Amino acid sequence: MRNSSMKKITRVAILLMAMWTTSLTFFVLMDTTGYLTSMRDGGKRRNITTAAVLVKDDDGSIKGTVNLKRKSFEAKTETNISSTLSKRSVQSAINNNMKVNVVHMEIRKSNGSIYRRPERTNQQSSVCNGNQDPCKIILMRNEAAERRYYTMRKTKVNPIEHEYLITSGQLCDSGPPYVLMVVPSVPKHFQPRQVIRTTMGRFAKPTNKLKLANISFKLVFVVGRDGDTQTDKLIKNESRTYGDVVQADFIDSYYNLTRKMLVTLKWVSIFCAEIEYMLKADEDVFVNIPLLMKYLKSFPQNIKGSIHGHVYISPSVERLGKWAVKLNEFPLSQYPRYASGNSYVISGNLIPRMFMVSEYLPYMPIEDAFLTGILSKMVETNLINHAGFTHFSDKQPLIPCEFASSNRISVTKVTSSLMSRLWKACNWFEFYCGNNSTSKF
Repeated sequence: MRNSSMKKITRVAILLMAMWTTSLTFFVLMDTTGYLTSMRDGGKRRNITTAAVLVKDDDGSIKGTVNLKRKSFEAKTETNISSTLSKRSVQSAINNNMKVNVVHMEIRKSNGSIYRRPERTNQQSSVCNGNQDPCKIILMRNEAAERRYYTMRKTKVNPIEHEYLITSGQLCDSGPPYVLMVVPSVPKHFQPRQVIRTTMGRFAKPTNKLKLANISFKLVFVVGRDGDTQTDKLIKNESRTYGDVVQADFIDSYYNLTRKMLVTLKWVSIFCAEIEYMLKADEDVFVNIPLLMKYLKSFPQNIKGSIHGHVYISPSVERLGKWAVKLNEFPLSQYPRYASGNSYVISGNLIPRMFMVSEYLPYMPIEDAFLTGILSKMVETNLINHAGFTHFSDKQPLIPCEFASSNRISVTKVTSSLMSRLWKACNWFEFYCGNNSTSKF
């Protein structure tokens, strides 16, 4: 009687263990099918050939592979996909041994995909040092989300079709400049634009006596609609006077800063396509133009192009506050490496490609992360860090002559009066600073 009871208990225990292990295996398979569903919805279904789940015993030996052929994930829904996997196929793959641990999932695809397997972040590496199976599942889910996001959609999801109210299309008629300086400006900021014209913008004037070693330079301001009729009228007058303003039919706001820069990329592609470089600088940023030109001339240009600036290595995504991004705008927890938006430089040959790709990705309001991070990753260009470029936590230079004698290319938080003094220090150093680099003229 006792032996009979023990046998029943043993059979129940074995059955429960088998059910638990089977559930674990099928849970991972469900996760894999979700992976495949997201890949299919991402518009790259034709690039997937097979998927596999590898399993091993407690002693570490590989027990088998559960292969999912194309027909297993061509179904319309995830439920239909998972239903194609049977308990028999799992048991067959692991030689009827239910005591297994899932150790790896792998998606094999053809070379046609735009996606590349993401590198682990430091945070992921620290969590996964123990090599636990749950951690591998989390990593697979993260890879699935990255794969889905960094796949171009089949149709435009972010069309940039705004009308140009002011084109200033004649700006490059005399020939494309080596560097085009783009300043995204607020419509009402007439005075800051004027200060930029009388400082850095002087290099753009044909009659300018300051020379850049026969290197051509142009300046353009890009604005949206203010909503105030009088302001828009004054902007048209400003454009007629200086010919360096581009205005497009969208509401000028902080949320639309990415839109403003995408409008700029489109404008450059249409009206000024042959430039070597585009310099983007905020209104409160001063750029030592001769030093920038010297740096760019020393940098070897190639067909892949390059983006230059102060590069953030592992930037986290903010969900609250000024820089908040919604999950539907960017579903990942970290941005790729990107250059700080205060000032950065993009190779001219990248601009048409970046604009084209941007229309097939969801709109994202963090302009520098989107342009110099996400789009640069999509077009597979070189992102070059240079310590001389400014960034958001940079301090205002208190001594213009000290800045001029440094190797810094740009600086932020610059007032109109300080910009004029920085301009003089950088371009007439001997006269205003002499041998005393701490002069506070």
